[in-house]
Amino acid sequence: MDKNARRRLNRANADKRLRFSVRKLSVGVASVAVAAFMVFGGNVVSADTLAKTDSSSTSTEKPTSVPNSGENSGTNDSDSAIGKDSTVATVAENNAISSVASTASSTSAGELSSKVEDKTIKSEATSESDAVLKEATSQASKASVVASQSAAPVAQSEAPVASSAASAVAESTAVSSETAAESTVAVEPKASAKKVASKTPNVVAKSEAISALAAAQNEIIKGYAGFRRAGASGFRSAGASDFRNAGASGFRSYNPKTGETTVTKENFLDYFRLNGSATYDKDNGIVTLTPDETSKGGNFSLNSKINMNQSFKLIGAVNLGDKTQAKGGADGIGFAFHTGEPTDIGASGGNLGIGGLRNATGFKLDTYHNVFAPPKGNRFNTSGKGFFEYGWAEDPKLDQYGAWVNTTLKNITGNYQGKSVEYERWWADTDFDSAQSLDASDLDNQFHKFTIDYNGTTRELTISYQSNSGTKEWKKTVSTPEEVMSMVVTASTGGNKNLQQFKIDSFNFYQGASVDVRYEDEQGHIIAEGSVTYPQGAFKGKTYTTEQKDIPNYEFVGLKPGSLPTSGTLADWGSNGIVTYVYRQGKEPVTDPAKLNSKVTRTIKYEYADGQTDGRPALKAPVTQEATFTRTGERNRVTGEETFGAWTPATKELAEEATPVVTGFVADKANVAAKTVTPDDKDSEEVVQYKKLGSYVPNVPDGLPKVPNLPYPNDPTDPTKPGTDLPLIPHVPGTTPVGPDGTTPLTPKDPNDPSKGYNPPSIPSDPTQDTPINYVTDKQKAITNFVTENGKVVATPVVDEGDSGANFTKSKVDDVTKTIEKLEKAGYRVVKNDFPSKDTDRVFDKDKSVDQIFNVTVAERIIPVTPGKPVDPNNPNLPKNPDGTPVTPSTPEPGKPVFPNNPNSPVWPNTVKDMVIEKAATRTIKYVDRNGKEISETRVETIKFTRDAEVNLVTGEITYGEWTTDRNDDIFNGYPVPVVKGYIAKAGDLESSTKDVKVTPDTIKDINETVVYDKLGSWVPNIPGTPTNPIPYPNDPKDPTKPGTEKPKVPYVPGFVPVDPEGQPLKPVDPNDPTKGYEVPNVPEDPTKDTPINYVPNDPKPNPAPADNGDNNGNNNGTPTTPAQPVAPSTPQYMDGQRELPNTGTEDHASLGALGLLGALSGFALIARKKREDEE
Repeated sequence: MDKNARRRLNRANADKRLRFSVRKLSVGVASVAVAAFMVFGGNVVSADTLAKTDSSSTSTEKPTSVPNSGENSGTNDSDSAIGKDSTVATVAENNAISSVASTASSTSAGELSSKVEDKTIKSEATSESDAVLKEATSQASKASVVASQSAAPVAQSEAPVASSAASAVAESTAVSSETAAESTVAVEPKASAKKVASKTPNVVAKSEAISALAAAQNEIIKGYAGFRRAGASGFRSAGASDFRNAGASGFRSYNPKTGETTVTKENFLDYFRLNGSATYDKDNGIVTLTPDETSKGGNFSLNSKINMNQSFKLIGAVNLGDKTQAKGGADGIGFAFHTGEPTDIGASGGNLGIGGLRNATGFKLDTYHNVFAPPKGNRFNTSGKGFFEYGWAEDPKLDQYGAWVNTTLKNITGNYQGKSVEYERWWADTDFDSAQSLDASDLDNQFHKFTIDYNGTTRELTISYQSNSGTKEWKKTVSTPEEVMSMVVTASTGGNKNLQQFKIDSFNFYQGASVDVRYEDEQGHIIAEGSVTYPQGAFKGKTYTTEQKDIPNYEFVGLKPGSLPTSGTLADWGSNGIVTYVYRQGKEPVTDPAKLNSKVTRTIKYEYADGQTDGRPALKAPVTQEATFTRTGERNRVTGEETFGAWTPATKELAEEATPVVTGFVADKANVAAKTVTPDDKDSEEVVQYKKLGSYVPNVPDGLPKVPNLPYPNDPTDPTKPGTDLPLIPHVPGTTPVGPDGTTPLTPKDPNDPSKGYNPPSIPSDPTQDTPINYVTDKQKAITNFVTENGKVVATPVVDEGDSGANFTKSKVDDVTKTIEKLEKAGYRVVKNDFPSKDTDRVFDKDKSVDQIFNVTVAERIIPVTPGKPVDPNNPNLPKNPDGTPVTPSTPEPGKPVFPNNPNSPVWPNTVKDMVIEKAATRTIKYVDRNGKEISETRVETIKFTRDAEVNLVTGEITYGEWTTDRNDDIFNGYPVPVVKGYIAKAGDLESSTKDVKVTPDTIKDINETVVYDKLGSWVPNIPGTPTNPIPYPNDPKDPTKPGTEKPKVPYVPGFVPVDPEGQPLKPVDPNDPTKGYEVPNVPEDPTKDTPINYVPNDPKPNPAPADNGDNNGNNNGTPTTPAQPVAPSTPQYMDGQRELPNTGTEDHASLGALGLLGALSGFALIARKKREDEE
């Protein structure tokens, strides 16, 4: 059990528990009731007297209901639930009270009460009526209080109160629709509806009789409504709040007894649903119908229908946006009251949401002028992409205006697929007479006051709009309103746009208790429109009835699962649900034989391909084959769609038909194959065509006997092929028959006797083609053979035939020439040519018994390759230049013409790429210093081997001669290492470069050798004050690896003595005369090192003269004394890589420089003294 079911059960139980609070009334209740009846009974308004419009007409198009926006009313759920769930309990209470009143009332009232009890609530009310009567006496005091509180509203009540009171009585005559709605299928709802309808007049009449009593009682029990809903405690917070919410006026936002409802911004979404682009701001009560965007449509619709017998008033304001049509604004806002369902929406565009609504009374504030747009398309669907296809009427020629709009069901001419079509439309027409122009300044993006005021008594509807130019007002009388009508406020934009809004202040109206009726097919499509009949008015507790329609081409199925019953009681205000009749599209059998039977025919015809028949065999008559199929079908009476069952049989086979043999003709098919056909296959035709068989066609030269054509035979078993029993080709004396190639003679049947005929050639693949047999006269043959000297055939012989004495055929002569050219290009040369070179000699001889034979003898051309040698002028392989000299062949390269200037020149074969006719090598001996600098002439010696070759241009074979050199030997000579002045040979190929090397063509290769020399050192005299002049060591004239032995001398320098590296004085050349110079020291072991010779000063202190010894030398004893040896100076130090002495300034040696200066001064002094002595 769900939550709502439990709630209903609890409330029902609560009603039962609290019934005694109602029954315990004082005996004065009867008096009050009778008095009320006497006072108000004459003013009761019957529901049957209310004006209503019968809208039972059928429409082929139904505006589509949009889904609920999800905002459902919840403010008065408890009241609504009690109203629906407590119907039976309330009726029981009313009947109990009626029983009390009936004691003091007329007999007819008592009878009515008893009948109501019998028909509706026998199970409970009857059994409890006596208890109520007894308890009424004990509750007299309470009833007095209640009656006094109720007297004022009762006295002031009018038609609404009476109607409300009457509804309490009406509840006693109906079955709750909520319980009945649970049923699914009504097999005979039409009969049920009639039964209910038949009882309705009596019930209504009786309810009128006690309506005043019921009204008074209703007022009495109104104070106890909160108690009934309170449960066991007798109170509930909601009940208390009902009184608090009522305020001074005594009314709440929703009165569950009268259906009076007040909507404000706080409870707006409890009563209205939003659709499309509409949004709601609950803080300020603004509905934005369309944002300032193109192609938008939005609306808000009332969840329940309005009771059009009561007055209502909508107070609010509208904002039409800020753009006129000229500035891109559109479309406006529409207000409509219509008889369709609350969920219905109209068409957008020029309809402004009003067109398409049933029996709509509308009003619009239009900001866009629309011209007439005819309907188009298949159907109207406001939720689809094609909703603008609904069409609309033309607007008044005003920029912006307000006017009434009404919809009526019309047939409007439109266009569908280029054809004029009548469309049934709820067509919206603007009342041009009511149109009032609006000021352009009204489109200021501000809210303007707007009021809709309806008078339920006069049926007058008043629209008030506060324009910037003043208040504008529109009035009209709603002449034939329905009992209840739906309400919608809508707006749209198209290519133009505007922000369009409605602001709610308040909306006070009476909800009608309503039921909707739908007529649907099994797919849920609405197929007709209908109206609900409210015999006692659209009030809570009253009854409703609907009609099961007879809809053409449809069959009634039953009520839709979840549907309300076809008639019943209106359990509550607002929508009580939907009665949905379901119909099935009617069907009828298809009787058209053309649609129920199918015959597939195949016709086989036999014909001659060329269409000729005269003089030919008659062909087989046409063969007709048939396959028949049957099926059943039915037609949908609504759509006209026809459906069919499966064909019987599903397939059928047409038999194979053999093709007959026709003599002298061949068919294109051996048979027509069997074919499986289906009922959907088309009739077919097969044609067997015969073509005439070809023949052997003899062509005999003029003057000889003619031979008739010889037709090919038929194959007796296969009409598509010729036979194999071929005729012989007759012999014509003096001729020979040749085959279709024109050259190949036919072979005699008997080689020894051609008169017996010749074997025919094979029949061609297309046997309809003739085979020509040409008889040629026996002629002379000239055969040109192409052979080598040993008789090998190198080309196909050229055979020419002709009559004796006639010239050779030019084409054959050309063939001989071309064959020779071809052989020459292939590498042959013509050795001998027997073929006549002159045209006058190219004549067939007269001897027919012997063929003329010409031989063209060729030889393979062998080209000599002799590098560096002139060609042999007598070589037959070389063609001749015009001057008789031989043509020199080109350098051999694969594919290159051997004789470039000859167009028929052969080319070098690929084998020449590997030909080797020359090999050369070089021996190089270099003499260099350590830096690689050449210091002696490089020796270069080359040996080249060459050989001749011969290339066979046909086979590519190469034959080589012997190798020879370009000189008298094949030896690389060795050379002595040369003596280079100032250098000594130290490294490299000292030995190998001096030896001879013998080479062959197979071993020859380049030899590179290098001899490396070092520079010889020098004796370096270091004479103070004098630039150093090194004295190089001498070379050994015979051995380049050693220095020489020759010793030069160094000069004498007065005052100085030269010393060797060890500091020992050098030996004078002449011991008696040092001025002749000194001997140099020996060359060091490493002859690349320099030997410094330093000059040191003599001792400056004179030695004491010794006593002369009588040898005139100053010696005392005649023995010479050895002079004192000077101190050996230090060996000068050389910097790496330098050969200069320190005193040249290369090395900074201060002490040695000072010594040199001193020596120089001493020397100058000695020279000066010697000069003076010489002068003296």
